[in-house]
Amino acid sequence: MSTLDTPPRRPASGNDVSHEVTVSRVSPHAGRRFDSFDLAAEVRAGIEGAGFTRCTPIQEKVLPLTLAGRDVAGQAQTGTGKTAAFLITIFTRLLAHRRPGRPAAPRALVIAPTRELVVQITADARLLGQATPFTIHPVYGGIDYRKQRTDLQAGVDVLIGTPG
Repeated sequence: MSTLDTPPRRPASGNDVSHEVTVSRVSPHAGRRFDSFDLAAEVRAGIEGAGFTRCTPIQEKVLPLTLAGRDVAGQAQTGTGKTAAFLITIFTRLLAHRRPGRPAAPRALVIAPTRELVVQITADARLLGQATPFTIHPVYGGIDYRKQRTDLQAGVDVLIGTPG
C-alpha cells in the first residue's frame, strides 16, 4: 500500500482542522476490524449485513478522524470503501443526536455529480443503514417528480441527490 498524508490544514471556516488522506492502492492485508470502533449497534448491524468485517486502508485512515468530528478529504481508487466510510460516519452522528418523529427537513445531505452515482450511494446507504430508523431518499431528474416530492414531504433523514 502506498499512502500520502499531508499535514493538517486550517479550513476557511477556522472551526476545525482538516485532514487530507490519499490511498493509492488497496493492500491485500486485512485492516482494522470495524468492531474495534465505538459504533452504535444499528451501525454495526448494517456493516455486518453488508458483509464487512475489516476496514479497507482508506476507511482505516479516515474513520478515526471523521468519527471524532474532524473534516477529511479522502482520495482512493474506485471500490475502496470511501462511500461506506462517510455513510458510517453520517449514521453514527445521526444516531448520537436522535430526534423523535419524522424530520421536517433532511438531517444529512449527500451530493453526487451524476444520477448513476446517486443511485449507487442510495443503495449503499440503504444496505449500511438497514438497521437504523432512518429514511433515505434519492432526488434526481428523469423519474417521477411527484413521487420524489411526496417522499420529501413525508420526511427524510438522509437526502442523496445531484444538482444536474
